[in-house]
Amino acid sequence: MASRFRRGTFIAALTTTALIPLTVSASAATADGHLHWGIRASFNSYTNGATYVGDGATRTDNGFDFELTDVTFDKESKRTEAQFNGTILYRKYCQDASQPMTSVCDLDLRFEDPKVVLSPAESYLEAHVSSKQYLKNEIYAPKEAVKIATLKPSSATFTNEGGRVSWENIASTLTEEGNRMFSEFYSVGEGLDPVALNYVGEGATFVESDITLRTQTWNSHADYDDGVHQLFDTGTGVLVGMPDGQGYALIDNNLKEIAALPAQTGNRGLAAYDSNHKVLYYVDETDRAELKAVDITDSGFGTPRVAATASHDIYAVGYHPGTDVIAAIVPEDFSARTATLLSGSNGTFTEAPLPTGEQLFGDTRLDAEPGTIWANDFAWKNQAELLPMKDGTFLYNGSPEPYFEGEELPTKSLLYSIKPDATEVTERATFMKGSRYTSQSTYLDGLSTDGVHIYRFNSNPNPSAAAAQSLIYDPDTRDVKAESEPTFGVLPGWAAVGFDADGTPIQLNGSTGDLNWLQQGSFTVTKSFPLPNGRETTNVTNNTFLVRKDGTMFVPTLDESRGDWKEHYVLRRIDVASEDTPAISEEDNLAKLRKRALAIPQKKLDDATSALAADPTNAELQRDVAIAQAELDIATAKLDNDADKLAAAQQALAKAQAGQPESGKPKPENPKPENTQPNKPKPENPKPENTQPNKPKPENPKPENTQPNKPKPENPKPEKPESEKSSKPESMSASATVAWIVPILTLLAALGSVGYAVIHGMIPGLKLPKLPF
Repeated sequence: MASRFRRGTFIAALTTTALIPLTVSASAATADGHLHWGIRASFNSYTNGATYVGDGATRTDNGFDFELTDVTFDKESKRTEAQFNGTILYRKYCQDASQPMTSVCDLDLRFEDPKVVLSPAESYLEAHVSSKQYLKNEIYAPKEAVKIATLKPSSATFTNEGGRVSWENIASTLTEEGNRMFSEFYSVGEGLDPVALNYVGEGATFVESDITLRTQTWNSHADYDDGVHQLFDTGTGVLVGMPDGQGYALIDNNLKEIAALPAQTGNRGLAAYDSNHKVLYYVDETDRAELKAVDITDSGFGTPRVAATASHDIYAVGYHPGTDVIAAIVPEDFSARTATLLSGSNGTFTEAPLPTGEQLFGDTRLDAEPGTIWANDFAWKNQAELLPMKDGTFLYNGSPEPYFEGEELPTKSLLYSIKPDATEVTERATFMKGSRYTSQSTYLDGLSTDGVHIYRFNSNPNPSAAAAQSLIYDPDTRDVKAESEPTFGVLPGWAAVGFDADGTPIQLNGSTGDLNWLQQGSFTVTKSFPLPNGRETTNVTNNTFLVRKDGTMFVPTLDESRGDWKEHYVLRRIDVASEDTPAISEEDNLAKLRKRALAIPQKKLDDATSALAADPTNAELQRDVAIAQAELDIATAKLDNDADKLAAAQQALAKAQAGQPESGKPKPENPKPENTQPNKPKPENPKPENTQPNKPKPENPKPENTQPNKPKPENPKPEKPESEKSSKPESMSASATVAWIVPILTLLAALGSVGYAVIHGMIPGLKLPKLPF
């Protein structure tokens, strides 16, 4: 089971008062709804939960529900403001633990009456808070409500069914004020729990994204912190290697588990998938010298067998789809100063020696006590990557720590190139000199590559300790060169890196919970997507994720909101729209133009019909319907080049405008009466008086804040993917233009000058004839 305690001793406090009533001019709904938010599940787990929950709030597992008091929605701006009731009070580490509500406590934190704002311009959650700052003689208690969390609706699932509006899985991150609430124990921008709210009333989504988060999830049989989870793409699904003796699971593309294979798996991820023959090769803890194999079908697992037996325990396993070779690194003893390479294909394996430290490093002399060369058994829960490169070799990241002559500290994170088919031992493995960097105290133990470009990193979420580096592989020298030196504080929280079909690196950030698309060879973010429960995915180094060529991604998240003190490994599916947009035929364009041309008269008819349905005997409304129907018929007849229908529709329009509906009923003399009903007042929803006993308030006045303001992290606006950018082809050929003239002229006649402008703007590059009007 994962430990509940990770951050060290943390104490903060938070107190809240009532919010200012909503004043947005919008349609108010009945106060029927709830907000669900756990604030930060790891904080709840660490503190053993809130001391008091009430005043409209209730406890749910490792989170809280707040009751709705008022909600408004502005249709024009698509802005939702939802006010909720509820008080959450944490009073911990008290002088009298038996009386936390009256005793002096180190942790004294109150959060009250949250308000959610969702709009295209800004989305956030605010509340009234008060927090006794840890180890400081001050109270953070602003008079007004402050923004605690920045909300990211692009991750959310929105529904509006039966009059009930629902937002689920809204990712949230910590604001500067929210961090003050936590005594600045975390960092601005760190992920918080996802937000969910629902209410009866009006609402609409405003999110437009080429990225979609599926609602389905898959839960691992092992906890997130138990060790490395490995993901392998079977095409029809995903094969998951689970740590802590939980074996392997086969799930389909909709994240439904199909079958499970029992195996005594360890915590470092010792498996590789032969995608050419659909065979899983793996090592379990019963005998780490045995390389086992099992066939994978769309419906399950075959019978496991021993594919090969190495001379010693296997430390790393990899598969190269280009050469169809399985390779394994086999250190000869605990010191890992010598090793062999077990490799083979189609069930036939051989074992050959790998170079000694002296052979690897050549002129760079090793110390008399050389340290580890081929492995590091102290790299607990850390996968030793053995990854395929484009030239048929493997890239090996075994976390060795050799001591070189005259140096007091070991050198870390050296990389080796492995060539299984080499006949000379010195060619079978070579030291990549470009992987050595000057800092001897920095680990870069996570690594990912697309076969040419390499990103390596550590998973430390602390900006002062987080480091990453971009490398590029040179197949001629079997070496790497740095595209950047190890950079500190860049995108802290490297959980994993994947590459899309175009070679674009994608970072899973375990601090903010975001997926960040990076500019190749750099750390510049070009696009981001917030991942609910994506934070703390750094707890295990390089928990891999899958990126398919079609844009489908399978990404791990960490859920600790279930109240069982566990950190659940939850796999999510994300669909990214392909940038290869299929060409649109001329027929499709004509259909689109026709729909656009008829949209205005059709809407006019729909509105008139709706009005008549509310007052069926109203003759004026009957006339409006007749006029709208005739105008729609005229536009349709012009598009269809139907002279008979056009004449009939024009005659019907003339009759309707003259007040003579086709039914022959005379036009009523009495005009439509004005509405004499007074405007209904907006119902007030004052906050009910608190019937709970008075809660203690901090006695110490809030001193002036002597801390310097923290700069907010820059979040450059991501570029739109190519699929969303306007593509303006060159002018169409003469023959194509001629083919368009007749239907275009017909449309222009139906729409007039306004229609001309609409059509010309809708299809870039389209040649239109000059207008005769």
